[in-house]
Amino acid sequence: KARVPYWVSFEIQPVHDAAGVVTTFIAVARDISAERRAQDALQLSEQQYRRVVEQVEQVIFQLDTDGQWTFLNRAWHDLTGYDVSATIGHPFAGYVHPDDRVVAQEMCAGMLAGRRDECRQELRFVTHRGSACWTASTPTALSDRTIGTPAKLWKRSSPVSGM
Repeated sequence: KARVPYWVSFEIQPVHDAAGVVTTFIAVARDISAERRAQDALQLSEQQYRRVVEQVEQVIFQLDTDGQWTFLNRAWHDLTGYDVSATIGHPFAGYVHPDDRVVAQEMCAGMLAGRRDECRQELRFVTHRGSACWTASTPTALSDRTIGTPAKLWKRSSPVSGM
């Protein structure tokens, strides 16, 4: 029979006598190979997904219900010059051109309140050098199934040529 390695989980418990002295141990071994294969497959799938998202030239980002960035792909840096990790946790409105902030905030508020599932809006973001960068944003509300109300926004932003 072939000798194939497999994953095992051990649980070991001491057995005490009447005086409380450990006299022996009870061990239970469980084959967890199927669970590990499933974890490995999930990890590989997540890595592949991350590679695709990071290679897309469009900005893909997620906002929480307070309008804070919770996810940005690398295209954000390419478009605006801002570091992705330094942007996460900050309000998205702070990066929107001042003349477009009210429209952007109303758009997001409407989606978070459940009045809209998606929309298309041209917005200007301010780059790290202070110039305006036009984008065509197409946000989509994601439902939090435990509450039943929109909880987050995903957005794709593409530079608008000729503006």
